[in-house]
Amino acid sequence: MPEQKEYVISLKSTKFKRGKKRAPHAIRILQEAIRRRIKEGEVKLDPDLNSFVWSKGIRNFPKKVEVIAEREKGDEPWIVKLKTQRAEAPKDEEEAKGKGASGESIAQGN
Repeated sequence: MPEQKEYVISLKSTKFKRGKKRAPHAIRILQEAIRRRIKEGEVKLDPDLNSFVWSKGIRNFPKKVEVIAEREKGDEPWIVKLKTQRAEAPKDEEEAKGKGASGESIAQGN
């Protein structure tokens, strides 16, 4: 049975970095915060978590991230994933189904 731990990590301290160094610094802070809380083993970030931090660009990143750290066995590295999906996901699903902004099907001509 895998071990799981949930954390909310604030990335506000990266506001002291200038310009194009903010998002990479936010990634480093995220890894260090997880290492401090877990106190053991190696930490690897999920690609979805990395893309979430970089989603608004190099300067504007989320100020808070909810993550789940999990591992299968005691000797494996911790994998850090996003706790929740982004708010854009349901909108993309509606567009894929062929729904318009009003909720009616686009195929109907009425």
